[in-house]
Amino acid sequence: MMEALVGITKSAMRTRSLSSLLQRCGCRFLSSKSGSPGSDHVGGKFDLPYGGEETMKSWQIHSYGGPSELQLTTSSRVPTINSPNEVLVKVHAASINPIDLAMTKGYGAETINIIRDLCPSASLSTAMDIPVKLKNYLLSPIAGKKSVIEFPLTLGRDFAGVVTKIGHGVKSDIRVGDEVYGVVGIQKQGSHAEYVVVSSDTIRRKPKNLGFVEAASIPYTGLTAWSAIRVTGSYCNVAQRKFLVLGGSGGVGTFAIQYLKSQGATVITTCSTDAVPLVTSMGPDFVIDYMEHDTKSQIQRFAPYDCILHLSGPNTTEKSMELVRYLKPVSGQFITLSPPFLGNVDKYGIVGGTAKNVGDLIMSNLKSFADGKAVTKWAFFIPAGDPLQTFADLIEKQRINPVIQSVYKFAELPDAYRKLEEGHLRGKIVVEVSS
Repeated sequence: MMEALVGITKSAMRTRSLSSLLQRCGCRFLSSKSGSPGSDHVGGKFDLPYGGEETMKSWQIHSYGGPSELQLTTSSRVPTINSPNEVLVKVHAASINPIDLAMTKGYGAETINIIRDLCPSASLSTAMDIPVKLKNYLLSPIAGKKSVIEFPLTLGRDFAGVVTKIGHGVKSDIRVGDEVYGVVGIQKQGSHAEYVVVSSDTIRRKPKNLGFVEAASIPYTGLTAWSAIRVTGSYCNVAQRKFLVLGGSGGVGTFAIQYLKSQGATVITTCSTDAVPLVTSMGPDFVIDYMEHDTKSQIQRFAPYDCILHLSGPNTTEKSMELVRYLKPVSGQFITLSPPFLGNVDKYGIVGGTAKNVGDLIMSNLKSFADGKAVTKWAFFIPAGDPLQTFADLIEKQRINPVIQSVYKFAELPDAYRKLEEGHLRGKIVVEVSS
């Protein structure tokens, strides 16, 4: 080893290019033009492969089988910044979402592995490119062939923490030491760990009036609701529009109600009897207790709706057909956050699953189109940063408040998963990773 270092030094003296030699040895030297004196900006300093010998604690699964597969690892390597646009964040709190629980059981594995191949980044721009890249993938000879190894897999899609390192290409005003909140792309190693590397496009400074635990409860559910309304629904302005939110007591539901009301929409929502006080405090115009009232007649009472957001339970063609009658003709939209997309690909493979998805979506809309009525759409979580800034502004003005059911210690994370698995959540479950 000593002889190798001496040889490198002599060669550097001859070529006056130490950085190029280090690159050949597996090290990277990043430009310091965007760094600042005394900072941990990954620029103007050598970034050793694999993050040196730094280790951290993380919860991982090594196979699919449910929450029982979760294992606490105390010697995981701290992740390294591999893209100029990435940042390293010390995680103080992270939430647990239904997608995390589903992923422990293998849900979406086929599609997510393809996304890992096609879009290793986690930014909104790459997420929006997925349909085009997926089409090209389906036409390629490697379609259906697994080329990535997902294990060990760390779950966790959102977090709040402190920035410790910054890639040299980060263009935002994020700096080392900033308290931030954000999301991790579904194809990336997650936030149920002491550190996480994320795209700077998917984080923003956390709301000033929230602690880390409260801030961690917002990003994933907030962006899921936002993508359904703004991206899938294409609603640039929801003021004076009427929304029916089916399932208003969960994480996405409590956020969607508050967000829609902050934008001037009329909101009718549904929940069970025990959740009525909580949901009412979110400020909807009317709460339908589906355990006490004739739900259909209550829904019909406030019809027609501009949009129905389906947030509770699996969606079926029969259910959407039953509900579209309460929408405004032609312009009304039935948007579900429980589409069969990932499940179909898991069951039938990428080619067969894609064909099944196209058929399901067509069947969901065929009768509606024939009757000149509403359209059924599928919505998905989309990682993005700008909406997080909007959320922070609304939270600081107290137009939106976090709703948290339970907080667990990091060592208790499997208990948090089991709590989520019980169902009937009232807001979010958050894990305190570090204080």
